[in-house]
Amino acid sequence: MDIFCEYMVKRKKGAKEIAVTAGVVFAAILITLLLFGFLGQLSFVLICVVWYGAWWLISRTDIEFEYILTSTILDIDKIMAKRARKRILSIDLKEILSCRAADGTLSGDTKIIDATPNGEEDGVYAVDFDKNGIRTRLLFKPNKKMLKEIKKASPSLVTLRPEDIEGQTV
Repeated sequence: MDIFCEYMVKRKKGAKEIAVTAGVVFAAILITLLLFGFLGQLSFVLICVVWYGAWWLISRTDIEFEYILTSTILDIDKIMAKRARKRILSIDLKEILSCRAADGTLSGDTKIIDATPNGEEDGVYAVDFDKNGIRTRLLFKPNKKMLKEIKKASPSLVTLRPEDIEGQTV
């Protein structure tokens, strides 16, 4: 039986995104003043281009992650500004090393792929796997339905938190 489950989370804006926004606005104001000072009213088109670029850069900090589970394949897509989509990961759950609640421990040189909403640690799961010989850890926040299906795909390697399996037969 084929399984299809998808879930979307929106990344909250943190200090990094606020700093990027402030820097871009400051740079746009500075460039506007310089253009207007040197070119006067002839710079109107260039100023419009600068502010369009600033809007485009700021809107790229609006990030969502879509988790898609199809049979045993977990795909993670990054959606920027609701207009650009990029596949950041595709893994077969039969090939993972473990899946459990994230606890912050890392072993050796581990590459981290963070597909979580900022500032939320409750309900975040870590999936460890090897990709091209590199130990990698995916951090994501799936819903209970997706967790149930992930457990079905690889039952011996998936450890769920008790609050995530209440009322479910896994």
